Amino acid sequence: MPPSLHTYASRPIVVCTGFDKLVGVDMRGVFPNGGLTGVPVVTCVLAEQDYDEDESPGAVLPGDLTFATPIVNTGAFTSDTGRTVAIGEGVQVQVHGCSSVDGGDYTLKVTATDGTNTDSLLCIIQVRGIGQEVP
Repeated sequence: MPPSLHTYASRPIVVCTGFDKLVGVDMRGVFPNGGLTGVPVVTCVLAEQDYDEDESPGAVLPGDLTFATPIVNTGAFTSDTGRTVAIGEGVQVQVHGCSSVDGGDYTLKVTATDGTNTDSLLCIIQVRGIGQEVP
């Protein structure tokens, strides 16, 4: 099963430095009935260094990742558990990673609303340099 930002993922998504990736977040953990509306918000709330002792990458900062405008999914996508995330049940966002950092774990906060309630989930993206060990 491919890694993803699914709320209940057993492992985070792992990408190489300088990546550009569309990621989907299954929001059914906090909105079991779906029906998401409006424009979700995605921010990086924590960045932690993760690198081999023999390397000396640059400092890891939340600003290392940039995001396009997140959307409520307008098409179904498959979560890492193999479940189909139907229209209006997830958030999708294009994420771009800084090419100057060789290893970091980034915690994303994804906030959405169903028109009545607003709630958030935390997800992790692991950025690894080429040749770095992937967990």
